[in-house]
Amino acid sequence: MEIHYLSALEIAEKIKSKEISSLELTQHFIDRIEKYDDKINSVVVRIFDQAIEDAKIGTVALENDNVLILDRETVLKKAKGKKITILGITK
Repeated sequence: MEIHYLSALEIAEKIKSKEISSLELTQHFIDRIEKYDDKINSVVVRIFDQAIEDAKIGTVALENDNVLILDRETVLKKAKGKKITILGITK
């Protein structure tokens, strides 16, 4: 099954079990945005370079079993008014 058809929990499990890295997942969705967004116009601001850098950090953190989970309020405070997308995964 294609990764984009999986639920957030299924994707989280694949990342946790290291079946896919944050970087691979991010690149997959960037590729889909670039392929389909001209038709559906769903992504207003494309900050793919930052997404890739964040995914690299996430991949290294997971490889070292050093994962930081932030609550929504902390994430919004750190964003300082920037438009962001938040993916929440709970167990």
